[in-house]
Amino acid sequence: MRETKYRAWDIDEKCWIPKEACHLDTDGKLWTFDINEARWIIETISYEIVFYTGLKDKNGNPLDWWEGDIARKNNDALAEIIFHNGCFMGRWINHELPLFYFNQNEQRTEWFEIIGNIYESPGLSG
Repeated sequence: MRETKYRAWDIDEKCWIPKEACHLDTDGKLWTFDINEARWIIETISYEIVFYTGLKDKNGNPLDWWEGDIARKNNDALAEIIFHNGCFMGRWINHELPLFYFNQNEQRTEWFEIIGNIYESPGLSG
């Protein structure tokens, strides 16, 4: 079973909200810690929550795979990691091929390495 982790992208500021300063409640609302007021507040900023996949790339990359990551296959084909129909899948960026499943047990992840994400490297996503 994969560990449940998330992170939040601030759409307006174009940066990750520090994980120690944010909390996602059971209703899906993001709370952040306001240092000046020393209290938790519900965020009113535009943000996107992405979840940890539990997968590693072909290099055993210590950076975890997240939704929105861009993976490069051995032959330079690029895919965005998405959550679709209850599982993590790859959506080809530079090919008109169908979605595909990532399966740690089949070692399919060993064909890929993470080279960026759609947030910090939007040029990679096409």
